[in-house]
Formats: sequence, structure tokens, C-alpha cells
Amino acid sequence: MVFGIVMVSLSAIVYGVIPLITKTIYEFGFDAISISFFRFFLMIPILLVICIIKNKSLKIGILGLLNIFLFIALPSGLTMLLLNESYNYISIGTATTLHFLYPAFVILICIFYYHQEIERKILISLLMIMIGISCFMDRIDYKGIFGIILAFLSAITYAIYLVQLEQKKFYDLDPMVLSLYTSICISITLGIIGFFSKSLLFESCNYDNRIPLYFIILSFFSMIAIVSLQIGTRYLGAKLTALFSLLEPITSIVTGVVCLQEELHFLKIIGCLFILIAMLNIIFSKSKNKKKNSKMTM
Repeated sequence: MVFGIVMVSLSAIVYGVIPLITKTIYEFGFDAISISFFRFFLMIPILLVICIIKNKSLKIGILGLLNIFLFIALPSGLTMLLLNESYNYISIGTATTLHFLYPAFVILICIFYYHQEIERKILISLLMIMIGISCFMDRIDYKGIFGIILAFLSAITYAIYLVQLEQKKFYDLDPMVLSLYTSICISITLGIIGFFSKSLLFESCNYDNRIPLYFIILSFFSMIAIVSLQIGTRYLGAKLTALFSLLEPITSIVTGVVCLQEELHFLKIIGCLFILIAMLNIIFSKSKNKKKNSKMTM
């Protein structure tokens, strides 16, 4: 379990830094679709080289590829598009807060669709996390109801993505291979969307020699985050992965304060504390259960 927590925490921390890189690329005139396209497109050669060096089998079959597209690439890609599009209607803080309701949706899916039992301490931790997340909320402008709907939908699609990662049809796939085919599927989908929406024409972009480097860094960080998340999910399952992924907004806040000199409000500090206490509650409860089980077997 400890290894799973480390991997998911690493993924969450890297995901928390990615918005800083993305924001820098936005300043050159790129939009959400073009950034997302290159983010995944540039991951393909990196992952392919790693798979070849490590002699990993790339055979998955047509059915396997279709499953990856429908259950992994599609919800993952939709999450990015829905969340980025919501920024056009509501504040980034509000959109991000609504998106991070996804642990609740993960648990709801596990209860009502997969009929799984949820431990009481996990539910208590989830409640604490929801209180903490609510502290990050900006004032809602109800004129932006469409943006609120988009952000909610991004939470649902991301929850579906996390739940699918622990399913057997993906559990048996190597994380590097799964990430490779996911990147290919998302790149093709975003490439088609970008072509018809003319997002890949770069007419409004200001070229700078640093842009390729920023995209490479973004793709490399994304690869670390995605692969770590997939590995961590295999050890923790979707429910605990969703809860420990909440280190991401904390990392984003810290990064914003340190790198962008953003103002740190008292409520955000309280929110971070609620999330951290909830995570510690899960860790301690799991370690106690492990000790009890080991005593019973002696």
C-alpha cells in the first residue's frame, strides 16, 4: 500500500505543477486543444522508446485498442476538454473546485454500479476532503451555469477514468504500454478536433524558440503523472487513488504562491489542512488494520 500511496502522490504533485507549464504556453497564443494535442502527441515517441528498450510487448489486438479508446482515452480526453472549456464561462478557481469533486463520483460509481462496500473511515475522509475542497471555491456567478455544468461533467468523466483503470481488462496491461496507446488514441482524436476547429493552424500564436522545450517538458511531466497514476491505482484501487490524488490542488496552490506570487487566503490554508488530515486518517486506519490482521494470523 505504501508504494501505491507514493506513486499516486507523485502523480498528484506532478499534475499540480503542470498548470504552471500550461499557463506559460498559453501566453504564446496556443489554445486548450492545441496544447492538449502536443502534450499527448510528444509523449508517443518517449513511451515508444521506453517500451522498445524494456522489450515490452505492444500486441493488444483490435478489441484491446477499442477498449482503451472507449474506457480510458475517451474519458481522459473529455476531462481535459470539458475542464478547459469551462474556464471560458466561470473562474478557474470555481471550475477546478467543481472538478475535484471527482472522489465523490468515484465512490458513487463503486457503490451503485460495482456494488462495492465502502469503509466508514473512507466516507469520513471523503466528507473532510469535500469540506476542504469547498474552501477553494471562488464566488459563483450563476450566469455561468453552462461552465458549472461542464466542470461537473469533467469530474464525472475523470471518475469514470479512475474506476476503469482498476478493471481487469486494463489491470493486466503494462502501464507504459497502456499509456502509449492512450496517448495515440487521444492524439488522433484531438488532431481531428483541432483540424476541423482550426486550432492547429497557429494563426494567433507568437513563435518563440522556447516553445518546443516547454512542450517537451509538459509531455515528460504528463508521462510521469499518467504512468505513476496507473501504477498507483493497481495498488490502491480507484477509491483510495481518487482521495490521495487530492494532493494535486494543494500542489497547485503552493506552486502558484511560490512561482506566480499568488495571494494565499486563510480559507485555502484551512482547505489544505482538511485534505491532509483526511489523507493521514486513511493512512493510519489502514496501518492499524494491517497490524490487527497480522496479529490475528500469528
